[in-house]
Amino acid sequence: MSLQDEFQNRIQEVKQRFVSRLGEQALDFRALQKQLRDSRYSGVALGELRIGVHKIRGVAPTFGLAALGDKADAVEQMINAILAKQAGPDTKQRLDTSIDTLLLEMGAIFVKDRALAKTDQA
Repeated sequence: MSLQDEFQNRIQEVKQRFVSRLGEQALDFRALQKQLRDSRYSGVALGELRIGVHKIRGVAPTFGLAALGDKADAVEQMINAILAKQAGPDTKQRLDTSIDTLLLEMGAIFVKDRALAKTDQA
């Protein structure tokens, strides 16, 4: 096996770990979204969500998941606007919708990965 093949295999392993955690992260993000709604989009949940989506925004494109990275970026930008007190009147509603869109993308990738894993095992 060449060094290039070893590198590609390692990247695939890291991608697999990233994708396998998306389901759990989606559940965490959904809980943070509820906390945000309950707190009128302030507090610790906003910061925690920002950290989580920032990580996804940075890593997802590396693994060929650009759409996921873009959706995470949209959420992060709105959170940044809220934290900087530069949010428009509809930013909180748009944030909520963007979180839903991100969660759908995360779920779709996770489900597809599980289906592929079952196919590989058969």
